[in-house]
Amino acid sequence: MTATFKYEAFSKNGEEIHGVLEGENESEVRTSLGQQNLLVMSVSKQGGSTVATKEINLRKKANTKEIAWLARSLATTQASGLPVYPALGILARQQAKKPIGKILSRIHTKVGEGSSLTSAFREEGDNVGELSCALIEAGEISGRLDESLEHLAFITEARVRIKRKVKSAMMYPVVVFIIAMVMTAGLLIFVVPQFQAIYDQLKGDLPLPTKIVVWMSDQLIEKWYIYPLLAIIIITLVVLYKRSPSAHATKDRLILKLPIFGTIIHKSAIARLVLVLSSLMNSGVGLLEALLLAGNASGNQHVNEAVVRIHDNVREGSSLGLALKQEPLIPEVMTQLVLMGEDTGTVPSLLDRYGKTLDDEVTTSVDGLSSLMEPLLIVFLGGIIGSLVIAFWLPILNAPSLVSKQ
Repeated sequence: MTATFKYEAFSKNGEEIHGVLEGENESEVRTSLGQQNLLVMSVSKQGGSTVATKEINLRKKANTKEIAWLARSLATTQASGLPVYPALGILARQQAKKPIGKILSRIHTKVGEGSSLTSAFREEGDNVGELSCALIEAGEISGRLDESLEHLAFITEARVRIKRKVKSAMMYPVVVFIIAMVMTAGLLIFVVPQFQAIYDQLKGDLPLPTKIVVWMSDQLIEKWYIYPLLAIIIITLVVLYKRSPSAHATKDRLILKLPIFGTIIHKSAIARLVLVLSSLMNSGVGLLEALLLAGNASGNQHVNEAVVRIHDNVREGSSLGLALKQEPLIPEVMTQLVLMGEDTGTVPSLLDRYGKTLDDEVTTSVDGLSSLMEPLLIVFLGGIIGSLVIAFWLPILNAPSLVSKQ
């Protein structure tokens, strides 16, 4: 049974197109739009039967790491002279139990039935991503599929690498903070009540730090029911956040303003943007399409919105360099390199070098931050626990003075 799907897409000229199309499932609609030379941004079901889309919804997407492996493996088999069809079968069997293996198996079947590699990939839609489809299409059209696959492997590997670096830098303080909170809660719930029996025997005014700790312990124990409610509220907010594009954009805008971390995240987003853009341009993908794909690959919605504005300005006749100059989120160095490259016809190569430089700078920043934060966080954790321990023992150490006042 067919259903009606709403879609958003861009033409090769960069014109934004909204419309509806009938098809049996989302994959069929994406394939049909791709055959019309449209860059598909989103497809959603408007009405009709839900049976046809159930299979698609149950399919698991390949993650960036799996796409990197796929691109690198296919590039290697192409360089060795192995045809695409048997290569797909070999790779599918290697990863048979993983989502990427099932995706490859379906692509292998489609290619065996006579579909082009591009068509087979586009039928997978979001399972493999528009970036993969665009680069493979460019490679098939130009006859340089091996080069396009190399570009795809490089891009996805760089994205995995940069994301891992930034995540590791941000996760360490989060983990230390959680450990500190758990240890603090444990001391307040289990240790402080034991000390309170001793404090009652002293029968004197407790020091202010001890009073604060005892009050916190009482609040934590007596009002325990608040914390499950807080957990439910937090989970609800997280679910709502994941379903709200505007919330993602707000989060990405605010995160760029964080001290220290904001600079690293901004630099990593620009690195991904530049590396993807240069690779797409080197593969023969048109500038307008390359901008949209690169902006989406930046990993930051705020940066992506800036790239969409750049795309719109270029579509209206502006040069890339002048369009970049109007966006404060774009580093001045990148703008100057593009302006220089437009005069010499070397924009892709200059962007490629700049992207690799940014990648190295992100690595250096993350390594430096990690080496600095490790001792600071240990001091922070020790300070919290030490303060609590001192607060516990102050009344006991002052016991003679408390007794003398009685």
